[in-house]
Amino acid sequence: MANIIANKNVLISFVSFLFMTIIMLITIGFNPSADDWAQESLSNVFTPLSRFFIASMIAYLLSQYFDIWIYNFLKKLTINKYLWLRNNLSTITSQLLDTMIYQVTWVVATGMEWKTAFMLAATKYVFKVVIALVDTVFIYWVKKW
Repeated sequence: MANIIANKNVLISFVSFLFMTIIMLITIGFNPSADDWAQESLSNVFTPLSRFFIASMIAYLLSQYFDIWIYNFLKKLTINKYLWLRNNLSTITSQLLDTMIYQVTWVVATGMEWKTAFMLAATKYVFKVVIALVDTVFIYWVKKW
């Protein structure tokens, strides 16, 4: 049951982000007033480059569904014990998948050097791992709440 709810939440967040992006594209398509100061900034932020947007969304979907799968696999394997292990292993592996898919897209789309892409990916991944480790405290806090 939790697996179905988690998968549904991933899909809802995906559709919400897609909908928000469409709304912002429509919004920045309107001609601004003569004294507008924000249109260019909004356009820069909310006009996604299609290949990066698509790569980001594919990476998100794959990594989140993988996260749910590995979490539930570990939950069965540990007989519903070791929440900290399930949380960290599932998040750390799924974020590696997410980071690699997205970074490979940058290499393919921009011709970025592999060494540069690897350094960027490693930096982002270390940050994601730190956050995964820190959020374990909050998971236990919410569970007791």
